[in-house]
Amino acid sequence: MGILRLASTDTKRVDLGDGDYLELRSDLSKRDFNGILKGLPADYDTEKGFTPGQADDFTMSLFATLVVGWSLDVPPTVENYLALERSAASAVDEALMAHLNNVSPDAKERTKSKGDSA
Repeated sequence: MGILRLASTDTKRVDLGDGDYLELRSDLSKRDFNGILKGLPADYDTEKGFTPGQADDFTMSLFATLVVGWSLDVPPTVENYLALERSAASAVDEALMAHLNNVSPDAKERTKSKGDSA
């Protein structure tokens, strides 16, 4: 198979402990990744990191993009995510950030120039 392929629709189950889990998209399309990047605050400072409000906005964007199922008996909507108890939401946020790091382009992929044919 060559380099060109469509993003997979497969999912990955991430265990949160105590029988809880998230069902996350295991691959990101260009559209999905751009949507996540748009979720970054305009005034994001790479040296200082996120402010608490910026972090919440960003993880909300991650949730909307990545989560397709979870162990709760309500749909995995952003509204239900926002209704989670704070420590539960923090566990979800941590899992989303870890998953994003796993599905994001690595340093080698990010530095490839658009015209490279190597």
